[in-house]
Amino acid sequence: MIGSRRSSQPFTGWCLFLAAGFIFSVTACGLFGDDDLVVTLETSGATTSPSEPVTLTVTAKNTGNTRACWGKGSSTCQLNALVRVDGHNYSVAISRTCTADYRDLCLDPGKTRTEHFVWSGHVRGDVLPAGVYRVRGAAGVKEYSPPRWVAVDSSQ
Repeated sequence: MIGSRRSSQPFTGWCLFLAAGFIFSVTACGLFGDDDLVVTLETSGATTSPSEPVTLTVTAKNTGNTRACWGKGSSTCQLNALVRVDGHNYSVAISRTCTADYRDLCLDPGKTRTEHFVWSGHVRGDVLPAGVYRVRGAAGVKEYSPPRWVAVDSSQ
């Protein structure tokens, strides 16, 4: 009779619960951040303008013992530099040539990747109004660098 049979394995429910918890833990670690992927941003100057742009250098480093991945996309455009304007992030890259391949964006343990962006204060084709803006390096939407502050001088 269903429901009246006593299991010869009294911990089956607990084993199933623990197995489900383990699978969720492994999945959650893969989806919600990777402490071993470190993104940094360096700037060649504190002020940018159309006549004197700055170079933003974004570097991602895998400091862990396993492969770190942050999404899929072009193998030549894996990182980005973002400027915060009115509560939204915008890429500082105005024109960027990327390969049309579509692959996992990953770094093996101990490896780094660096990309450079020349920024003149433009976002979406227009120079930002004069002011100081928060800029961050990014590896997909998974990891960001600590912010840097760059002034835009739109009068030049």
